[in-house]
Amino acid sequence: MFHLFSYTIGAAMTTLAIWRLSAIAPGDTHRRALWACYAGCALALWLRSPAIRDWLNRSSITDLSVLLMHYAATASILAILTYVTSVEGPGASAAAAEPWPVTFALWLQRAANRVLLVQIVLMTVLFLTVVDRSAPSHAFVPDHAGQWGAALYMTVFHICLGVTSALCGYLWASALRRADTPLLRAGLILMCTSMCLSVVYVLIQLGFVWVAVAEPVNPQFALQLDTYVEGLHDGIFGLFAAGVCLPATSGAATRLATWRTLWRLHPLWRDLTTAIPDVAWHAPGPRLHEVTRLSMPLDVQLDRWTQEIADAVDQLRHHAPPMLLTVAEDTVAGHDDAQPAAEALWIKAALCAMADGARNDIASTALPTKPIANSYAEACWLVRVQTVYATITPSQAREVFRAAVMAHEPTG
Repeated sequence: MFHLFSYTIGAAMTTLAIWRLSAIAPGDTHRRALWACYAGCALALWLRSPAIRDWLNRSSITDLSVLLMHYAATASILAILTYVTSVEGPGASAAAAEPWPVTFALWLQRAANRVLLVQIVLMTVLFLTVVDRSAPSHAFVPDHAGQWGAALYMTVFHICLGVTSALCGYLWASALRRADTPLLRAGLILMCTSMCLSVVYVLIQLGFVWVAVAEPVNPQFALQLDTYVEGLHDGIFGLFAAGVCLPATSGAATRLATWRTLWRLHPLWRDLTTAIPDVAWHAPGPRLHEVTRLSMPLDVQLDRWTQEIADAVDQLRHHAPPMLLTVAEDTVAGHDDAQPAAEALWIKAALCAMADGARNDIASTALPTKPIANSYAEACWLVRVQTVYATITPSQAREVFRAAVMAHEPTG
């Protein structure tokens, strides 16, 4: 049975495999194994679709789609094992009190190529010799219910699937205790659940095929059970894909937040680097062009912008009257966000002073320091400054500038 949900999961797995296509480059076993999981799962799902199944079954090998689907599923489950053991680390087996499932999983992963070859050879021999393929099957398990050859073939296929699923479930459950973020914990829970359901799937399939050999089963019951079991099969793939992708959403959320910060910070950065061009690594361009620049990562670009804004503000101290900060603070004393508002007014008034040619031999007092831990926190502060900066008109800034000049002049 192949329904809309099956197509949806197949399309999702295919999208993930294409999205992570760059992982096949040599040197990153972890990402390459994850890509192989997606690619193998996607291929296995599409080989179950009626259109591809019927096309393959028109070849000289009856039920070829079933054999190829089991090849793909075997490769994907061993890729999952490689993925999970690479997360555990190459030195995991060296620990003195290492649980035996971890040691066995690492041994099995190292022997994965031999295991895969042995299983494929056994499956192929059994498929071509003892499986009754006198007529193409629409649902392999129900159509071959009661046949010992098909039961033996399915046992060879499911042994690796069940053992690997149990090992991966154990390793992910162990990692769950060490997870340090909610998203990672949620992802591990979903992956553990998918592996537990995979073990249940294997037990149901093996139990049915051997019970059917011992005692004839109702064909209608066999078809109905196959529908439920294949739905469970699709759910396993869906949970696994969601579990692997969920921790990555944290990185995506961080990139989105960085992008939004760049977008909001652009006007302030543009005005300062236009007025003082020697602080910037390039002349500022339109906002959309700058925040979609591919020449550097977003976090590096944000760090550069905050540094360039800080350098420009430091140079503005040679143009700002000594009393400018005091006057700016008095002007925005009733503002909801007073300190960022004072800095915004100081920057805009200092830019007006620079435009009018005012310059001091001695730099005015630096802006107050903030308890900021990193460049992103500094950028968030500057966004608050920019929010007020955007509301200040040139006439308001010039008025504050003139008031600061008058406040500094000695009275007669």
